Amino acid sequence: KPTDFKNDQVLFRAFRFGGNSIVPDSDYVAAVTAETVLEECGWGGFSAVELEKKLAGKIAGLSPFIAALSQGVTGNASPRDLEILFQLVRLQFASPRKDTAAFRAYQSRLKDSIQNRSLRPESALTDTLQAVLTCRHFRGRPMTAAMLDEMDLDASLRIHRERFADASGFTFFLAGAFDTEDIKPMVLAYLGGLPSTGSGETWKDVRMTYPRGVIEKTLRRGIEPKARVVLVFSGTYEWNPKNNAAFNSMTDALDIRLREVIREDMGGTYGVSVSGGVKRIPRPEYGVTVSFGCSPGRVDELARAVLSQIDSLKTGGPSARIMQKVQEAQRREFEISMKENGFWIGRLMQHYVDGQDPRGILEFPGFVRKTNAKAVQKAARRWFDMRNRVKVVLLPETDGTP
Repeated sequence: KPTDFKNDQVLFRAFRFGGNSIVPDSDYVAAVTAETVLEECGWGGFSAVELEKKLAGKIAGLSPFIAALSQGVTGNASPRDLEILFQLVRLQFASPRKDTAAFRAYQSRLKDSIQNRSLRPESALTDTLQAVLTCRHFRGRPMTAAMLDEMDLDASLRIHRERFADASGFTFFLAGAFDTEDIKPMVLAYLGGLPSTGSGETWKDVRMTYPRGVIEKTLRRGIEPKARVVLVFSGTYEWNPKNNAAFNSMTDALDIRLREVIREDMGGTYGVSVSGGVKRIPRPEYGVTVSFGCSPGRVDELARAVLSQIDSLKTGGPSARIMQKVQEAQRREFEISMKENGFWIGRLMQHYVDGQDPRGILEFPGFVRKTNAKAVQKAARRWFDMRNRVKVVLLPETDGTP
């Protein structure tokens, strides 16, 4: 996607299905830490420090990743340094480097970071949510110092080579200040020359699913007189552009209403947020998260107020005023995003992953217009399922009474 938004920016992405889903559980930690570990080791004949010196004064950077269902690289460059970016692609695909000292140093820093993190009360909340929302799946474990013993440099090197050995399954995306004819020689030389075996590898479903039923947990950590409440609604989903538009408008409408009621009218919190997401693979699912902070004594009152606003959305739908705000904000955000390279590379990649025609990106304003209050009400009835919800509350260790 050549653009003229920024004359000094080219964004680059590449991905292939597979990821850590196809490694055995015994190699899981080595897989999720592999790319950070290897970046610490450097690439080809260069240590991380040497490579940094080589790139001094250049605007070109690239980082590999191995996610749950895919692996790839993400990077950026200025147009004048674009060939260096392509060279880094070649280097990171074909030439991982082993550096035991760098690995041990990183492992030690990671252990210190995890230990410091465990001292923060909020960590107990996020770790509990992660465990609950993955049904305590082996691969949903929060990272602990003990798990670092499962890190293995040789296994990480092997996994990287396995994931990047066959470039024939990779798809590459570029957006920014370039001319397609000008970059064609670099594409042919550096991407066309990557190793290819035609293995046809793809992702595997490891059966990590949202929990069913109603789950409520209360944690006590820290001494500060503050609380945090997180509500999560989840379930199966019918993935299509129309549902996606209604889902987004539903979460936006609730977010506006909760800010008005919980923060402004009730003065119960400085911040309340609603976020939601849908996914198509490995199975269509959705999740909606409502979170807010408040004083410990107002947890139940505000949680009831949240559920009351959800019920109002389900029974009466959003008001015309709220719906107007939602549509105006979505249109404005789309208009602004249309002039950003990050938007284009992200949407192009997502449409490809979902098997959608990329021309559908331009149809978003039409879905905004067609998604009315009735559609949002129907969405709320469908996806705010009170039979499947998680509530986790973080409270201080004491209630402050003498």
